[in-house]
Amino acid sequence: MGDTLRLETRFTNSGTQTFYMFDEFCWNPGNLLNIHAFNASGKEVSGHSDFLRDCVPPPPSRDDTSRFIELEPGSFEASAEKFDVRELVPEPGEYDLVVNYRSVISKKWISEYGGPKLATLTIWTSEYPELVSNRLHITVKP
Repeated sequence: MGDTLRLETRFTNSGTQTFYMFDEFCWNPGNLLNIHAFNASGKEVSGHSDFLRDCVPPPPSRDDTSRFIELEPGSFEASAEKFDVRELVPEPGEYDLVVNYRSVISKKWISEYGGPKLATLTIWTSEYPELVSNRLHITVKP
């Protein structure tokens, strides 16, 4: 329970077209990256933390394409973060971890504030489905 878990989240473009993702890959309940832990019976559980992993990234400036990562077909982008195991799970046991991603940039925001340069990019926006990772199985010992 006292260990640290380094979690790498990888976004892979398995499609046939290039798209762009906002360059903020931070942990934020509801948007961006969210981690969920499920016990052996499939019930979602949570650990204990003295702080909330939360970020509010500033939006890109008008026509600032530098804040977007290009993902060509077959390419990937990764983000790594360390978690205290106690943050993720309440006690020793078997768990599955799942990470979800939802973009904070909407098509409406791009049309109103993004500018003509951003409007030409195929950006993964909040209107697209939430991305869900594969399950990562961990065993937590006392």
